[in-house]
Amino acid sequence: EEGCAWRAGALEALGREGRNYRVAYMSAHTAGQRAAIMSDLAVAPLPKSFLGSDMVELCPKDGMPDIGTYNLAMVVAPDASAPVKAVADHIRATFEVFRETGKF
Repeated sequence: EEGCAWRAGALEALGREGRNYRVAYMSAHTAGQRAAIMSDLAVAPLPKSFLGSDMVELCPKDGMPDIGTYNLAMVVAPDASAPVKAVADHIRATFEVFRETGKF
């Protein structure tokens, strides 16, 4: 998709490396991307958190360019209710565990 940060980073990295490529499949949903990957129709720029045990990360050692990183942000209104703040705290804690372990 045109607005996909993962796609934009991957295409920029491929261009920077002078790497030839073709778009074999596009889907607005990661389930569709995963299906194309699992059918050996394509590789896709997905977050590490989306990798299952049935997938491998392709890196520079595999001949693929480094596509960089991305950031997520969460904005919580200062006057948010207690339940909203509790959910925000849970989300922060979940991502901290992922940062430490690489797994959700």
